[in-house]
Amino acid sequence: VVSQEPMLFNTTIEQDIRYGREKVTDAEITAALRKANAYNFVQSFPDGIYTNVG
Repeated sequence: VVSQEPMLFNTTIEQDIRYGREKVTDAEITAALRKANAYNFVQSFPDGIYTNVG
C-alpha cells in the first residue's frame, strides 16, 4: 500500500520541491509546477513559491 497523503516539510514550497536536489533551477521548479498543474495555485499565495508550508 502506498500512502496518497502529501508530505510537506516545515519550509517553503520552493524548498519542498527542491528537496534532495539542491541544484534544481528556478526554471525547473516552474516547469515542475506547470506539469503538476499547480503553478497558478502556488502563484496565488502572496509569497508564491516562497510561502511557508508544512
